[in-house]
Amino acid sequence: MAHKVWTFQMEDGIHTVEMDHGYYSGKKTIAVDGRVAWQDTGSSNALRNAKGTYPFQFNGHSCAINITTNGISYFYELVVEGQKVEPGQQLNPTVVQSRPPAQNGFGNYGEQAPQNIGDASYRGDPQRTEGPEAEARARYEQERKAAEIHVRSAAMWFALIAAMSVINSLIFLTGGNSGFALGLEATNWIDDYASYFAKEQGMGEGIKYAALALDLVLAGMFALFGYLAIKRQTWAFIVGMVLLALDTLLLIPSADWLSVALHGLALFFIFRGLQAAMKLRNMERAQAIAPHSVMR
Repeated sequence: MAHKVWTFQMEDGIHTVEMDHGYYSGKKTIAVDGRVAWQDTGSSNALRNAKGTYPFQFNGHSCAINITTNGISYFYELVVEGQKVEPGQQLNPTVVQSRPPAQNGFGNYGEQAPQNIGDASYRGDPQRTEGPEAEARARYEQERKAAEIHVRSAAMWFALIAAMSVINSLIFLTGGNSGFALGLEATNWIDDYASYFAKEQGMGEGIKYAALALDLVLAGMFALFGYLAIKRQTWAFIVGMVLLALDTLLLIPSADWLSVALHGLALFFIFRGLQAAMKLRNMERAQAIAPHSVMR
């Protein structure tokens, strides 16, 4: 539940407006100086009835609270006599000047309320053309772009793991003894067993190529996870993290702590990508069901 407070000063003294908003119940209550001025008991479809303008009056003053959303969070703005009031308990409260009702009935919210809460005349600022909806859209775009960056980062880690694993396998095939710490330990185990059977059991060099084929399958799986991560397939994140965690356990017997650390770092960024993918899905779902405006 959100609890918002505004304080402001008028010619009859300092006033406090409070709003309680139940996200899931949809119940909204507006109180002025401790007395309920407006209340909504909510509805069965709370998400559709949250965004909008909620007008009320006290002592003959016309007020409204605007609720906007970016698909994830709600934002609240109090307007008194067409003037925006800064949120919070203010030591020097905003001074609001009373004004006579406009000819179009704006002064009486009970009869008519503006349909566009971002309209400059509604906000009492003829120079300002951007309203809270525009600000909410800007925040929405910022959060969306940040989440997409995290998703691409996770996909990059999957791709790096796949590429390093293939390079390590090729180094082994050519007789090298070094490799990249970020590569899969499972492919190293496969290569080691192939080397053992080739030398100790006399199975020949052909088994190394069979091992390379298995290595390519494993690396290809992680490359596929990276591709599916871009597509925001959450199951690919989860399966990829489980396999990478199991691969990390294979590193413990050899005490290869650098590789353990890099695997852990990759798991962190992949998990963050999973969270971002889920957030993007929720944002798009909320954006799809959010109405353009709700007037009360």
